[in-house]
Amino acid sequence: MTFTDGAVNGINVAQIIRTNYAKFKGDEVPAEPEVKKTDFSSMSANVKLNKGVANISSVKAQSPLLRVDASGQANYVKETMNILAKTSIVGSLEGQGGKSIDDLKDLTLPLRAEGSWAQPKFSLDLAALQKQELERNKKKLEEKAKKEAERGIKKLLGDKASDEEAKNVTDSLLKKFF
Repeated sequence: MTFTDGAVNGINVAQIIRTNYAKFKGDEVPAEPEVKKTDFSSMSANVKLNKGVANISSVKAQSPLLRVDASGQANYVKETMNILAKTSIVGSLEGQGGKSIDDLKDLTLPLRAEGSWAQPKFSLDLAALQKQELERNKKKLEEKAKKEAERGIKKLLGDKASDEEAKNVTDSLLKKFF
């Protein structure tokens, strides 16, 4: 199935991200919007129906703000669901009625939707988010340390820093550390 220029009613992904991010940062939680819907510019889904259960192997949705890749199950007899949506922010939430959260760009936000269709529960996997943030900060620190080490070595070598042999030794040393 493929859809264009539509909305998923009953969930405002931008609001869930804003709320959970505010909790994560210890900031004030924004007010709930009156309308709960998530607009998309395109959405495709692979779904197999079997004995009252929809097995969702892949739902991909795009909007100017988000990219979503989801999978899970929906039981249309019991009207329940358990879906994990891996969400990435590619735009700004400012245009979606909220503050900018550029800190979350380039992170995958695991958003789970579970429970009954009438009262679904939405949660963000904060542990997975923290792990990604630690990895991103680790890479930034490694890059910074490498640049500082290169700068220090060039300062020590002075005029010989451009010498090919010195450069090879320097590169070899840096590779051992990084």
